[in-house]
Amino acid sequence: MMTTVADVMTRNVMGIEEKESIMDALKKMKKLRIGCLVVVDGKEAIGILTDADILFKVVSEEKNLSKITVGKIMSKPLITISPDASIDDAAKLMTMNRIKKLPVVGESGKLIGIITATDLIAHSPEFSDILLQMKPPGGATFGA
Repeated sequence: MMTTVADVMTRNVMGIEEKESIMDALKKMKKLRIGCLVVVDGKEAIGILTDADILFKVVSEEKNLSKITVGKIMSKPLITISPDASIDDAAKLMTMNRIKKLPVVGESGKLIGIITATDLIAHSPEFSDILLQMKPPGGATFGA
């Protein structure tokens, strides 16, 4: 039987509005001990904000964390996956796009979960060789 994204994904994903500040986003990420927030407009996922986005686009540029909004630095267009897709498809999509987090959206574009490279590796260790070797744009290597 094929394992689907819905079988492995994390539900109850924390979202953030694009008008909120990076400082607010960081506080939320720290409190929840997570590395990304999905940017939403209502219930629709429109972008993603990762710890790497904040590091490379804000901190390294010495910008004011309270004055920059999430919408200014979020990654978009958002690459998403269906809950019915296979975990093999999720791994391929991550590898092709050099990303480690995929928001899961329903037919209406509503955010229903997230699947990460860590989730895939925990479920199927054979994915580790592919996903851990991936380098994000810019060349640095990050853990899953």
